[in-house]
Amino acid sequence: MCIRDRYQRRVHGMAEIIGELLKVSSSPNGLHVAKKLISLTSKAEYEKHRVKIAETLAKNAIEIAQNPYGNYALQLVIDTYPTSITSKIIEVIKGKVVSLSVTRYSSNVVERCVEKAEEGLRDEVVKELMNSGSLMWIMKNRFGSFVVQKALAFASPSLRAEFKERLQSIIPPVSKKSKAAATKGSESNLLGLDFSDQYLCVLSSLRSPLSNNTNLLFLGIFSVAIKLI
Repeated sequence: MCIRDRYQRRVHGMAEIIGELLKVSSSPNGLHVAKKLISLTSKAEYEKHRVKIAETLAKNAIEIAQNPYGNYALQLVIDTYPTSITSKIIEVIKGKVVSLSVTRYSSNVVERCVEKAEEGLRDEVVKELMNSGSLMWIMKNRFGSFVVQKALAFASPSLRAEFKERLQSIIPPVSKKSKAAATKGSESNLLGLDFSDQYLCVLSSLRSPLSNNTNLLFLGIFSVAIKLI
């Protein structure tokens, strides 16, 4: 078989997989195939296939983002394809940022969007999060906390400053006694850090579902962080 024939068979096979990409990427074995396809089409010669894959995923982005297997395919596309192509997917994610940020699989997709989107589109995603009336709830969610952390880290400087003000405005007061107990041994670690960096430190410590005591710890450390600016 000549090289041209092999190439044509490969292209035909890729087209068949792309046509069933939603189904293929939603199972363990199928995900392996989908990731192979995505990696292969990252090459410039497969530009048309990249566009088709992005369009296919964009149509079902919300469903795939929440799938325990499909979310990895979506992340790989956002991570490896040019932003001119992946913007189609991120545009679909917009409008659903809050709900996707607080569930296990889709929160990883939102994080990847924040990391990889072009600055203008990234800031739109961050603003949706920042302006949400559920921001405090998102911050205390075991998955949402990492999305907020990523948003603070990757937002443009001007938007990051706005985010800081927004965070300051929603943190409830904590009694001196509770604050002292919650922040014992932590305040010295926060001294000298920029406000956003202080918050990154706080969020990095949240690795499990939050108990009432952990909620107090979170609010206590955060309140001290605000006063250390």
